[in-house]
Amino acid sequence: MNSKYQRTDRLNLKPLELSDSPFIQELVNTRGWLTFIGDRNIKSDADAINYIQKIIDNNKITYWVVQDSDNTKIGVITLIKREHLPFYDIGFAFLPSFQGKGYAYEASKMVLEYIIDTTDYQVILATTIPGNKSSIKLIEKLGLSFYKTALQNDKEQSLYRLDLDKLRIDRLVKKFFSAFSNTEGNPKLNLLYETCLDQAIIIKNTKGVGEIFDLQSFITPRKVWLTDGTLQDFEEYEIEEKTTITGHIAQRISQYEKEGVLRDEKFSGKGTKMFQFIKIKGKWKICNVIWDDKDSF
Repeated sequence: MNSKYQRTDRLNLKPLELSDSPFIQELVNTRGWLTFIGDRNIKSDADAINYIQKIIDNNKITYWVVQDSDNTKIGVITLIKREHLPFYDIGFAFLPSFQGKGYAYEASKMVLEYIIDTTDYQVILATTIPGNKSSIKLIEKLGLSFYKTALQNDKEQSLYRLDLDKLRIDRLVKKFFSAFSNTEGNPKLNLLYETCLDQAIIIKNTKGVGEIFDLQSFITPRKVWLTDGTLQDFEEYEIEEKTTITGHIAQRISQYEKEGVLRDEKFSGKGTKMFQFIKIKGKWKICNVIWDDKDSF
């Protein structure tokens, strides 16, 4: 898998290079690595260089070196296709002085976003030993759920699993809701053309009175309300969801809230949206939306 440079305000990730050998020698000999990952028998710079070269030469292994804003090397995020596992396995290790600061979560999240954007992987795994409580906490924070226990080299491992299509749908729905926000200027209603099929049907069923829209007839009046001062400081956001994915189709029941200023009066409301999705040529799109709430517009 090809890697690339990635950056947040606090961190940047770069591909592992031979020049990283002093850092790698230090990292793999920390107490945490030796206890929870294992002794790699790296006792010299030459050992570290050989270790790195084997990683670089293996197209089933990617290491990102994590650097802070001062370009200090503080940890690694790994993505490995192990022979005994059916899917790629994400991992992380940081120098002791940089643990407990949220760096591992932030860097791992960047890698997950990169995987979603650049691959068609369906599932990502994470493995740890049952006693590694800090690792388990981070894995679960990243959204992975316990999958099963397995034995590897006579040692018990806990396997966690993340459905990447669920994350792709999460992002799609977040983008859909964000299209209507005008808290920071004009709404981005064109996002609806990115998130929905051209033939998508949107149905308002407030109080059991159904109104059926295609994309254009749905967007046109809302563009007016959200730009002419009728509806100001408006946003709506998901607060709870249940998503079911079956092959290349999916459905989501979304509970949401909204707030804003309608004709100079503050208001808030809540409701339910039902999304239906279809995966075409590797990309998810919204094909239908039905919504019901008290203060629909």
